[in-house]
Amino acid sequence: MLEQKWSGTDRRGNMVQRQRNESRWDESLGQRWAVIKFARDAEAEKEVGPPKVESLEDDQNHVGGRSVKEMLAELRLANQRSAPDASAA
Repeated sequence: MLEQKWSGTDRRGNMVQRQRNESRWDESLGQRWAVIKFARDAEAEKEVGPPKVESLEDDQNHVGGRSVKEMLAELRLANQRSAPDASAA
């Protein structure tokens, strides 16, 4: 649990451990920890039905008529075009 608490990911998606000093370790180890696991309750789903999860409106996922995925793809394409050609070296 402490490893998960003190780790994160960098811009490239690599896992990075954050540094912690002795006082931070003492603080973390002094806390009470619990692990919670969720499980489906088939009986309750039969009685009340499956959970009702509302989806967000598409407008929130679009900026200026383009989706976030479209904008990221455009940025990647622009970066590929502006990067020096490795085969020319």
